[in-house]
Amino acid sequence: MVPTTFTFQPAGRDEPVNIRTTMLDGEPWFFGTDVIAACGIASGTRGATYARLAADRKRMVGRTNLGLPPGRDIVLVSEPGLYDIVIRSDKPEARTFQDWVTGTVLPSIRKTGGYLLNEAARETAYADKREAMPLPMDIAEAMALAMKPVVEELASVKALLAATLQQRETDALDDLKRNQMFLARDLQKRGIGRGLQLAA
Repeated sequence: MVPTTFTFQPAGRDEPVNIRTTMLDGEPWFFGTDVIAACGIASGTRGATYARLAADRKRMVGRTNLGLPPGRDIVLVSEPGLYDIVIRSDKPEARTFQDWVTGTVLPSIRKTGGYLLNEAARETAYADKREAMPLPMDIAEAMALAMKPVVEELASVKALLAATLQQRETDALDDLKRNQMFLARDLQKRGIGRGLQLAA
């Protein structure tokens, strides 16, 4: 769950805001402190802002679980939680932030698994015939192709094993017939079992 950082530049502010996001259960979650900062909400009201969120729209996650140094747990907010925070902000940058997240960041995350910082990278990732990041169907086909020699080898081994077992059965029957012949001849030499018919 290592977070991905992307940068939002609010209008009228000199300093950009770094927004950290991570994937939980296949969905993007945002660092609550970053969302609050991007929406222009005072940091002193952070606790009250979190308290207004529904329980399923926020999570407390240990810093080490996010690849961060030990410390206080991080509050993550879901996509619906992010919208709740935006709605409660009266700052103009909050709406700009929401439009940017929904129009640029989230589509990029869902398409590529992460936010790509420049247009060239996004176009490369979106290309239907890209090779660096295979689609699930490409992965399945690659796995099937990789397994083909193994399947063929197993079939060859199975056929060889069947032939070997058949040959061993034939050899065992031949040995039994020879042993019967030797035994019958030995008995005849000893005058025992005269008239026994030798196996062909």
